[in-house]
Amino acid sequence: MRAEKEAANEAKFLKTLANAKRPTRVQRSKITTTEVLTKSMWHYNRYWIRKPEDWKYTAKSVRPKKLHDSLLQHLFCEFPVPDFLLEAWDSQFSLQNNLLAANDNDFRMWFIWITQGKSLAKELNKKEKLLTKREIHMFADAPQHLSPIQAVWWAKAMCFSNSQGIASCVAQSPLGQSQDFSAEANGIFHQLMMFFCSNFIAEDGMTEIYDYVIRFCVEEARREGKEYSLKGRTLASIRRGVTEWHHFLHEQSNLCSMKWAPSGLQSKFVCHFGDDMNRVTYNFTEITTGKHLAEEGRKMHHCVSSYADDCLKGYSSIWSLTKQGLIEPKRCLTIEVVENTIVQVSGYANRPARKQERAAVKFWSKNLGLKIDAFAF
Repeated sequence: MRAEKEAANEAKFLKTLANAKRPTRVQRSKITTTEVLTKSMWHYNRYWIRKPEDWKYTAKSVRPKKLHDSLLQHLFCEFPVPDFLLEAWDSQFSLQNNLLAANDNDFRMWFIWITQGKSLAKELNKKEKLLTKREIHMFADAPQHLSPIQAVWWAKAMCFSNSQGIASCVAQSPLGQSQDFSAEANGIFHQLMMFFCSNFIAEDGMTEIYDYVIRFCVEEARREGKEYSLKGRTLASIRRGVTEWHHFLHEQSNLCSMKWAPSGLQSKFVCHFGDDMNRVTYNFTEITTGKHLAEEGRKMHHCVSSYADDCLKGYSSIWSLTKQGLIEPKRCLTIEVVENTIVQVSGYANRPARKQERAAVKFWSKNLGLKIDAFAF
């Protein structure tokens, strides 16, 4: 009975959305898209401060996101809230971060607490101390282009280093995607943040150290029943470990026997730049064997070999971008795709993508219908 009642209430809610006053230019397809995006709001209806049937949309733009944000502010907002927290209501963000239902630690609740005038520090730290008061203050001032999770790590790094440059590098590194941001000083992610800030490491260096610590050191310690810690370790010793780990990955014999199913995307793609006299040809090729993955990591001098398990489980797909040469193709970039989103693009030794390479990746993503994460490049 309870499930039937909830289903009936949700159907009534969606009908209200469809009947809300909108400009006549809004097409039916736009309304449908908005309805899909706003289903998540139903789970938080006990926090509504206005009725959905009173919502009136008067702006000229008919983009689904504009409609979505307008309804969101109508239902919940009493005070201003950082723009990056609006992303917490996006269905893709919720799917990637396991925030499908209301709970005390999801960013939708953070949004509601802030916009309805509650103390984020008081509400957030009822069960465990996730953030200090200063970190919460910094979180509200984080750059608007960051995601909510990245904003948390930006705030933490800002409090520790007092440097916006370092804080931005931390937020845009793989650490900026970790949801384990407990304020406990003995957490490995918290230790990584302090290590990055203390050693003034560039963003590409953070990526390879993060992969080494999380994918190798922590897992090895766990197998031995121990807990890995960065305390007492120097940057030089960690970099030696990274180099040795890369050699170890390239020499793994069992990696060469691994194979996995293709992602389902077009496995080979070619694009051209320039005129006939100066034409440059780029080739995108999906890597589906451990042998080719190890070869990519060895020749590109990075740790892509450690992503073999992710490929095997179907979590991500790895692509190699090569440029056609006179004798043989030249490797340019290694690309990671997760859930139809390009999340990581790395060149030789984790260098950033060059201008024409970026253009090629954008052309490829557009043709295959892929999204590009804001911090992929």
